[in-house]
Amino acid sequence: MARDLSRLASLAVVAALTVVGVAAMQDERWNPFAPLDPNAAPTLMTPMKLARTARSPQLCRAALESLEETEQVWLDDREDSAECHIRQRARLTRVADARTAPLETRCEMALRLGMWMRHSVQPSAREWLGSDVAEARHFGSFSCRRMRTSSGTSTRMSAHATASAIDVAGFRLDDGRALSMLQGWEASLAEQAFWRQIRDDACTYFRTVLSPDYNALHADHFHFAQGRWPACR
Repeated sequence: MARDLSRLASLAVVAALTVVGVAAMQDERWNPFAPLDPNAAPTLMTPMKLARTARSPQLCRAALESLEETEQVWLDDREDSAECHIRQRARLTRVADARTAPLETRCEMALRLGMWMRHSVQPSAREWLGSDVAEARHFGSFSCRRMRTSSGTSTRMSAHATASAIDVAGFRLDDGRALSMLQGWEASLAEQAFWRQIRDDACTYFRTVLSPDYNALHADHFHFAQGRWPACR
């Protein structure tokens, strides 16, 4: 029996790899060795391709510059200290056709944010709320500080200290509606569905995604980061 189950499992793996291989030949989004196209709809291969792109300053910069309806200015690296800095520094003012207060962050975070906005936030707003997003509101990316926890301030530096995190607080829609996570997380069913959809989708693009479901410290914002441990809550 055990041998039969093992054989079936092996056949299932071979079948899955065959399906992926055929898909990769037909669509480069499924080809793990093809360059990342940040404008293409995501597949199961996207996280791996995005991680590879983010590791290369040249690839990251090219991908961010090719992301449609996104505007950035490249800045010199900021080196406050060994613990606090922004490397591969960019200033975003428009992301996936949504305005934003100038956001200084590292290239990797800008690219991840832009892809999330393009492939999740905008289509989810149209689906659940019937309007495009005109503005994204945030609490920033860079902050030279230690990590905040439910039990107080940690001895470890926050991911914000290297601009490896971004806090998103809300949006304004094209029709004028303002969406605040603090009020919207338990608002109408449609708005609740919107917030939870984009939270779940964010886990494709960020290693750490924390929302009001995580703890009270995140009652008014999403925390996106590339932390040591994966979390999607």
